[in-house]
Amino acid sequence: MNPLIGVIDWVFPDLASGCETPGHLELTLDCVEIIPIEVRRRDKVRNERLRHLTPADPEFMQKMTEIVQQLETETDPSLNEVVEVMYKKTFLLPNDTSISLGEDPKEEPRGFGLCADRTDIDTFSWEWFNVKSTGQAEKLHETGTISFETAKTPCGVEITHMIFETDVSLRIKRSDAGVGAKPEWRINVLQGSEIYWPSLVDGTVTPNGFIAR
Repeated sequence: MNPLIGVIDWVFPDLASGCETPGHLELTLDCVEIIPIEVRRRDKVRNERLRHLTPADPEFMQKMTEIVQQLETETDPSLNEVVEVMYKKTFLLPNDTSISLGEDPKEEPRGFGLCADRTDIDTFSWEWFNVKSTGQAEKLHETGTISFETAKTPCGVEITHMIFETDVSLRIKRSDAGVGAKPEWRINVLQGSEIYWPSLVDGTVTPNGFIAR
């Protein structure tokens, strides 16, 4: 029997009918794919400019779009330099969907991103969690709390253990949906779900802990 690195319970709500389909997944190490992502200076500048926006501002979406479009027109060659490496850690769910963690392991996290995607069509999803106190993060938009632990690994300081302290809804929309479009799908990860996120060490997915059976 392979050791478990996670136990995830979720619900797929049908946003049209209101019906819900529950699911349960016991994760083993071979369920997780980790992809290193090169981050260019342009990405860092964009994120720094976006960080100063206030989501409650009625012009938030417009200002965000303007920042992204302005950066796309800037020609400073230093903006294309690779300044760090991030990691996208993904596991698949049934119904052509997946959940991913995106993190920058350079230092203790001030926040992190979770996303849910469809694997059969191009979609976009990005839910940001702000670290409010040591080992606890809250969802920036809507509600949701996650507790987590970090550890020093060969990749840096990584989130190695995560527990969903409340239900957390991950929104999904089509990649070509307009700014401000409502999500077409959601994955609601249920309270009590837990995962030990592995690391990518010398090209090998390496465990950082296991679920006690």
